[in-house]
Amino acid sequence: MPIFVLTHRAPEQVARGENDQLTFSFVTEGIVQVIEQAKAAAGDKDVTVVGGVNTIQQCIRAGLADELHIDLRSVLLGDGLRYSNGRATRPANWNRSE
Repeated sequence: MPIFVLTHRAPEQVARGENDQLTFSFVTEGIVQVIEQAKAAAGDKDVTVVGGVNTIQQCIRAGLADELHIDLRSVLLGDGLRYSNGRATRPANWNRSE
């Protein structure tokens, strides 16, 4: 199962746990590129994105999220980040008539 990791910089060493059946690809170009690579590897299977608020916001803005499953924890460390800053966030290609 390939795993694509969105990151600012790829690690120099092989990821811990990587083997012939589990591979990690570190992508620094952006959310669109990492999801394109994941979709190409998945073929006709679904692609799951796991991440924090920033990653979710990038997916929504790019119109790449079909579904959201959000797990909330009762403990928040620091100030935290808001999902939508109090207003709806919609992708650039969103159309009300759909």
